[in-house]
Amino acid sequence: MDNTLEKYTTINFKETDSTATMAVTIPEYNPRGKIPALVFNVNDAINLAEQKYGDRVLHVHGGTLENRPGINVLKGEYTVKLEPKKVKQRRPRTAKTNNSQTNK
Repeated sequence: MDNTLEKYTTINFKETDSTATMAVTIPEYNPRGKIPALVFNVNDAINLAEQKYGDRVLHVHGGTLENRPGINVLKGEYTVKLEPKKVKQRRPRTAKTNNSQTNK
């Protein structure tokens, strides 16, 4: 994601079990208001998902957002399929031995 996208996009993440939803909004094109023409696509979504979730990202699905006149798709959602979190398992406790009685 380049600097102009970082400056103008609004991104919200919602995570559930093994999927995350990324809601993205870009502003409308306005050359007088100094808002350039922007394109946000799946490659940008993959880069953001990898920054947030790292190696857990398996797949990203979504469309392309553009704020150009005539196209004007300003809001969209991307679905990020994640690898389940690894849970550390504790070792079971072993039975305690009472050595104090054997020393008598």
